[in-house]
Amino acid sequence: MKLKRYSIILAIVFIIASPLTGCGQTKKTENISTETNDEIIKETESDVESEVENQKEIIEDFYYMVNSQWILENKDFSGFYYGSFEEQENKVKKTLDNYLKELSNKYLLHPEILTDTEEKAIILYEQATNMEKRNELGIQPIEDMLAEVEQVTELEGLITLYKDEKIGYFNPLFGFRVEKDSSDGSYQVGTYPKPICGQNGMLTEEQFAHYEELVKQLMIAAGYEENRAIEIAKHAVDTERKILELNFSQVNNFSRYEEKGIVYLLNSIPLIEIAREQGYLKNRVTITCAPEHLKLLQELFVEENTEALKDYFLAAIVVKSAPYLTENMSKSYETAVNALMGAEGNKADTYVGYKVVKLAMEDFLADYYMEGYVGKDMEQEIEELTEEIRCELKTKIENADWLSVQTRNYAVKKLEAMQLIVGIPEKTHDYSILTITSYEDGGNLIENILNVYINDLDFQKELLEEECEDVYYFHPLEVNATYAPGYNAFAINAAIITLDNCSQESKYEEKLAILGFTIAHEISHGFDGIGSNYTVDGKYQNWWSAEDKAAYRERINKVKHYFDGMEVTENLTLVGEKVMNETYSDLSAMSICMDLLEKRENSDYRLFFETYGKYERIAVTDEFLEYLVNYDTHLPGKIRVNQIVNQMDEFYEVYSVPEDGAMYVPKEDRLQVWE
Repeated sequence: MKLKRYSIILAIVFIIASPLTGCGQTKKTENISTETNDEIIKETESDVESEVENQKEIIEDFYYMVNSQWILENKDFSGFYYGSFEEQENKVKKTLDNYLKELSNKYLLHPEILTDTEEKAIILYEQATNMEKRNELGIQPIEDMLAEVEQVTELEGLITLYKDEKIGYFNPLFGFRVEKDSSDGSYQVGTYPKPICGQNGMLTEEQFAHYEELVKQLMIAAGYEENRAIEIAKHAVDTERKILELNFSQVNNFSRYEEKGIVYLLNSIPLIEIAREQGYLKNRVTITCAPEHLKLLQELFVEENTEALKDYFLAAIVVKSAPYLTENMSKSYETAVNALMGAEGNKADTYVGYKVVKLAMEDFLADYYMEGYVGKDMEQEIEELTEEIRCELKTKIENADWLSVQTRNYAVKKLEAMQLIVGIPEKTHDYSILTITSYEDGGNLIENILNVYINDLDFQKELLEEECEDVYYFHPLEVNATYAPGYNAFAINAAIITLDNCSQESKYEEKLAILGFTIAHEISHGFDGIGSNYTVDGKYQNWWSAEDKAAYRERINKVKHYFDGMEVTENLTLVGEKVMNETYSDLSAMSICMDLLEKRENSDYRLFFETYGKYERIAVTDEFLEYLVNYDTHLPGKIRVNQIVNQMDEFYEVYSVPEDGAMYVPKEDRLQVWE
């Protein structure tokens, strides 16, 4: 569970999949304003009372008190969301885009001084930004692939195409990835659907209509007659609807299957053979699958459905390629993505070159960013802050007299063994083996994107080698932090470290409210309803006595029941079960921060709370808010601010909270997860 990155619809993402939890998939997505923009503006324009320093203020709505000016300034935000993490993302984009421009100038004047990796990055950057050349090429980069699919007349022909690893990039029905199996710590091959829209949960009928229109328009732009484009769009959306109905984000019954078990559920596709031909089963005879996925593939792969499957494949090639083809197709794509989430039109993308290089060579950019903008001193400060937090949580665990001594001792052992990774993964991609071809040498952007895809798959396949070490990979330029229970490790990404108020010059309370809270949140995931099922070395095994587990469930269920049914907007309410684990980690993190402030002389609690309130701010469209409430596991932004700080006794000592107000919680009802 990520702390703060949105999994953008229709995005093409390269990841090594392992069970991740964190503060805020896909961008951390919880900082949601819980009222419509008009309602926000109406409230904030009525003037929030000015803050009087060192005076106990009356608090009706803490979130609006600290963010009212920002809300007014950003009432006309572009796209479907905007918040503090997006502000940071823009800052990182600008920094790294300037770096790429500098490299591009060097390449133009003195190409010999660039390293091989730098040269590859600049070729990608220039191909992405050279819209004149992209328009000239049109759909030429995908013409051969479209022709291959068009020639298919029977299922066997489609299956043959699926065996080709490059064209398989576009296959939305199934793909392979390497992941760590938490039952024994081994690396295994898994298969999952890859919907064109990039989502694993259902869309609304209005969103499906936007989606179908997108496919139609892009197929027309790719040269198809309108009637044929309509037919392709209908087949694509009808097929994708069946995949989304699985609600794959909620599927958790994955199992390892040998060939016999797979064939029992799916005999129309030689899944094991395809995985073997693509190099995934050198030392393996099993694939991790969800039976629902196999059954759906069996239902879809029948001869009479060949045309629909073929059209779905055609649509996938065109839609996934659109951002890298002509200017018109790229804009149509962005407009449709915005429309899916309630935003209108599109805006000129001044960072298209950076985005492509980040997609292709993120580790290269992150290494530069860490060295130039984070630095060793900040790394050390994060390590020291982590140890402060670790010690404080250790004390909480040791004092948790509702747990047996044996369980407390094991929890401390797990805490002390938990690994911190700062900035970038310990193992990164080898770009020396990546093939990138310039326009002058006959290359194009799509071809290079596919080469990047193969490079990433090869990176994953290395994990299947007998002597391979553990690799906890994450995306360092996402403004995020994550905890991976299968590794008992957490990462503080490079891009989040340079948030405002996190510099070495910032006050302790400011850094604690952002970096400290984030670190404490990730560490606490090791003991939430998911992480608590994993051992010190990341295996999915029970280490609790029955009595201790029951006492633990009683506490975490209080969190679930408190938030279950809580109103977000008039027609949206929270599901307690869904937000329980992320909220548990929020509460644990906030409590740890309170203890650290208590130990310091003259701590400025007001500065801490208000920095935290600004850290979690965001504005979104109604459609995206609905999507997040339905599928995200974090509290929406206003609730995540108001209903976390108001569980802390210290908040009531700093501010006056009316007992009849929405923020007041009687002391005996305040949520505690360790006491």
